[in-house]
Amino acid sequence: MNKASYLLAIAASISLTSCSVSGTKSEATLRTASVCFSTNSSADIKAQFENGIVSKTIFTNKEESLSSIEERLEDLNIPSLSLAVMNDGVIEWSAIYNSPSNKALIDCNTRYQVASLSKPVTVMAAIRMQSNGYIDLNENIENYLKSYKLPKGKQTKSAPITIKNTLDHSSGINSGGFLGYEQGSPIPSDIEILKGNKHSNSAPLSIASKPGVQLAYSGTAYTLAQVALKDIFKKDFSSIMDKWILTPLGMENSSYRSPDISSINQPDSKIKAISIAKGHDSGGKEIEGGWRVHPELAAAGMWSNANDMATFMLEIYKGYQGKSTLFSQSEIKQMLENEKDGHVYGFILNHEGDDITLTHFGGNVGYRAGMTISLTTGDGLVYLLNSDNGAALGNQLMMTASKLYDWSSFKQIIKTKREAKIEILKSLAGNYLWNEQLELSISYDDEHQQISLHFPNGDQYKLTPIKGVGKSFIHQDTATLVSFNSWDKETEFTVYGQLAVRMK
Repeated sequence: MNKASYLLAIAASISLTSCSVSGTKSEATLRTASVCFSTNSSADIKAQFENGIVSKTIFTNKEESLSSIEERLEDLNIPSLSLAVMNDGVIEWSAIYNSPSNKALIDCNTRYQVASLSKPVTVMAAIRMQSNGYIDLNENIENYLKSYKLPKGKQTKSAPITIKNTLDHSSGINSGGFLGYEQGSPIPSDIEILKGNKHSNSAPLSIASKPGVQLAYSGTAYTLAQVALKDIFKKDFSSIMDKWILTPLGMENSSYRSPDISSINQPDSKIKAISIAKGHDSGGKEIEGGWRVHPELAAAGMWSNANDMATFMLEIYKGYQGKSTLFSQSEIKQMLENEKDGHVYGFILNHEGDDITLTHFGGNVGYRAGMTISLTTGDGLVYLLNSDNGAALGNQLMMTASKLYDWSSFKQIIKTKREAKIEILKSLAGNYLWNEQLELSISYDDEHQQISLHFPNGDQYKLTPIKGVGKSFIHQDTATLVSFNSWDKETEFTVYGQLAVRMK
């Protein structure tokens, strides 16, 4: 899978409760907000943020329309948001936002599925293991595996699969992510998933290309690393992650354990009560059981909140600055040297002048997540949303922070609208095969006279026709560009640099 498909694979009335670790009370600015906490210097900019949500795209000759977080949650049917904003190397403020219709017990300790944000936490734990002499990231992974045997494939003695290339998405293992399993259904083990046993809903592991060469997003590779680490330490994966990363960082509201239904908001003498943000589809309906189970823990199984994930990102920043007690400066810089096609261990690596930014996104059924940190300034943001509709709002949160805090990345772009005939828009509706891999669809909304692009994960991008090369449309919130080559039955379009062909 190339860079475009990698990006897609990793490709949302409020009561407000602050999660800031220290600060003073300030008046809430949203109509239905309760009193919240924030650091002494952040109240004004926090209020601007909450009421000044921008879109990624600005249209010429049209005044920019700002929204409040409240309005965006209502528009997108998103029940809640866990948000943390970092400035100058510290968490400046963080908060939980609940929609009025959300009756769940959402507070600062509530945990969300962080989806693929699980991966970089796994990576940093593995880096600590190597620095302490417990593993060699470059060792042939077959020398660590005891409970599973790799199938024959493109790996060789000179080009083996290693823990390193499973974590940096260059192992050659088959691409793709995971859908999770409905509660109450048979849940396969990680080894059964690798083997593709009957209860697994993903393809069995195969080594399709030479390891260490091509960037190809692979959740299956992370599951292989999970099995290897369990074999090395002879413990369950969640305990391994507790020891090597979550406990040392004080991430008290984070775990790789799937929640026990009996422990949700029901404390007993042995299990601490856990508040869970239940996942929702794009229409606002709670998904069956509240969430899907992910035995692929290293890739997609972590639960956390924005405060904990911001703490994690800030530790990487501190490592880069030579101020971390967990990661040495040389380890972080060596990690950055592993760049492939603008990515490093799953992070999107962005260089803007002297600024270096790490960004990662994630999406499980019912959840969307994103986090970014400037290793130069210590500025960044984490958002966690319990909705399939979260991607658009996530992008807007990043753009808003960039505008208010003057980041070098996540800048808005400027485009000019154009008119498109209704009969042409209607003709574009249909199913398309993208990059010879994924089925996408275009729908037409007669009420708003607008087309939308639909992705397999439930994301819906409403498209606006714009002036430019060819017959182009843009999704305002994410600036995703869609370019059609014709208006007939042979219609094709390009998105993320790859071709989508109408299916017959």
